[in-house]
Amino acid sequence: MYATADPGHRINVPAARMTMDCADRSGLQNWFDRRRIPLSPGTCLASSEAFVQRGLVAEYATDNLAPRLASGRVRDLRATALAARPAAGRFLIACDDGSELAADAVVIATSHPPPGIPAAFAGLADSPRLIADSSAADRLAEVARQARNLLVWAPG
Repeated sequence: MYATADPGHRINVPAARMTMDCADRSGLQNWFDRRRIPLSPGTCLASSEAFVQRGLVAEYATDNLAPRLASGRVRDLRATALAARPAAGRFLIACDDGSELAADAVVIATSHPPPGIPAAFAGLADSPRLIADSSAADRLAEVARQARNLLVWAPG
């Protein structure tokens, strides 16, 4: 679970530095500002940086993903990647539910510290289309223009 009822359970990065859209660099901050969401005491520092409750981040993600899920542009798949291999200019990812996914690029979005490559993706380590560090904004913007991508989120 990403959040608790405890208002002190906050993100550890200022909201202005979190986004789900590279075109909106302060996406989380802008989202709660637009909605005039009341923030709990202690959220904003004297510097005006906001360290919001983790539950707000979950709401932000849900709100941002909803139209993409509805359109079919994004699918919510709950499976574990077991292996990945290049095939005909793409990547094929075998999952524990028996499915196989195809993608033009793979982004590994793990967490802090900058990630290593999970074992399931070790075979792709030399590919220029594998982005093992999701903080590489220039590479992410390039991948975002691709037709089919696979984003792997590995919670820390």
